[in-house]
Amino acid sequence: MYSKDMRVFGRLPTLASGVTNNGASGIQSMFLNSKYLKAAHELLEDVVNVYQTKLGKKSGGKTMLIRESSATGSGDGSVDGERNGKCNSELSTVERQDIQMKKAKLIKILDEICVKDMAARTVAKDIITLRGSAAIVSEFFGYAANSILYNRGVYPEESFVKVKKYGLPMLLTQDEGVKSFIANLTAQLSEWLEAGKLQRVVLVIMSKATSEVLERWNFSIETDTEVVEKGVSREKSDKEIMREIQAIMRQIASSITYLPCLDEPCVFDVLAYTDTDVAVPFTWIESDPKLIANPQMVKLHSFDTKIHKVDTLVSYKNDEWDE
Repeated sequence: MYSKDMRVFGRLPTLASGVTNNGASGIQSMFLNSKYLKAAHELLEDVVNVYQTKLGKKSGGKTMLIRESSATGSGDGSVDGERNGKCNSELSTVERQDIQMKKAKLIKILDEICVKDMAARTVAKDIITLRGSAAIVSEFFGYAANSILYNRGVYPEESFVKVKKYGLPMLLTQDEGVKSFIANLTAQLSEWLEAGKLQRVVLVIMSKATSEVLERWNFSIETDTEVVEKGVSREKSDKEIMREIQAIMRQIASSITYLPCLDEPCVFDVLAYTDTDVAVPFTWIESDPKLIANPQMVKLHSFDTKIHKVDTLVSYKNDEWDE
């Protein structure tokens, strides 16, 4: 449905390429430089210093070199020529108790590190930010577009390669023009999603000969405005989001079972429905919505990051034999 509160844009044919990748989490680095490991290191140094001070006192302040094996020492059992009996290396009861207390404190610190590390990893996986959600949704559009183009036969089967994504085998085009188009598409969609300006994305399949619209793959987007306006985050696990996306991808892959066969050469276009005040790059132009008269519709699954909810619907031209 087209509204006066939105604008519809299509892509110009010439595009600049560019793909971005998300970096890995820095949790491990954070803990390696944390106050906990610093405190543990200081405790260990304290224990070593107590022991070395004791040895220094017993040896009259002379430098001692402790070897790994007695075979490296002198024949009379001395260490570098200095006689050092067993009694000289023993610690007093007070010193032993002090070391035991430091050991207990060290163990407690290490336990805290483990607990906080596990908690941080759990939180990091469950927290969804606006930028993270925009990246998830725009990446989904890229893979969904590839899957639609493959499964609807818009491009030949041999021009795709198989990869694993969302725990599923996915097909990606190797056509350089299409790769560039989708890369630039997902980058722009991510920007609009992060700004809260994107309302819908539609992949349109048309007859190459007549430009008649045969199918419209409609992805409607609901955005949590509080996240956009206040910068707050939401919670949802990666696994739960992936399961929801898997359901959509499986429905796209099985589209041949519920959509009519496309028995003519086809081309595709992508439309973006945005807020009226959105900034539009020169590679996009205003477009009509490319609707289908009296279409048949199939509602597919949806997925929700808790910031962006994506509802999926495919509409297609009535087959004359179904009239």
